Amino acid sequence: MKNSLRTIALMSSVCCLFFSFSNCGSTKTANEEVAEATEVPFVVSDSYFQHWVAGIQEGGKGTKIYFDLESVQPGVTFNTLYFRGKTAKIEYIPESKYTFMADIRTDSDRPDIIMDADPSAEAENRPPITMPFEIPDTHAAFTYTYEGETRVHVLENIKEKEMIAYPSGNPKGDN
Repeated sequence: MKNSLRTIALMSSVCCLFFSFSNCGSTKTANEEVAEATEVPFVVSDSYFQHWVAGIQEGGKGTKIYFDLESVQPGVTFNTLYFRGKTAKIEYIPESKYTFMADIRTDSDRPDIIMDADPSAEAENRPPITMPFEIPDTHAAFTYTYEGETRVHVLENIKEKEMIAYPSGNPKGDN
């Protein structure tokens, strides 16, 4: 009886040890997954960011991140950009051929949170958006969809351009 219990315990331990090591080689970091995406359906020619501030307090402030493409294959949809711990939706700039922009508002670092005794009122709170991986402050990452698959691309060493300070008065001067 003692030998059979020892045998069962030994076999269970060996199985647990075997299964714990079987996943070691299959785990990947986000950087490895991005590096493996060798065929990107677009070519980025330039990327930069620019802080901006409105001329009036209610206008707010933020950072606009731009990236220009030399070419893009049909069927690519740009989704969300991640920059310095914040996110924004990527928008196409129609005046240019292949320029995209994301505007990250920084005037309210903490959104309004509803605190109520009624849980249904608190259900309107949006959960915080977390970055799926860490990147340096000089990089930005964005998600895009191509052929039904969501992928990630990292923009490295984004240049910073001079801040834009929008005027506070009426541009026509007829106040």
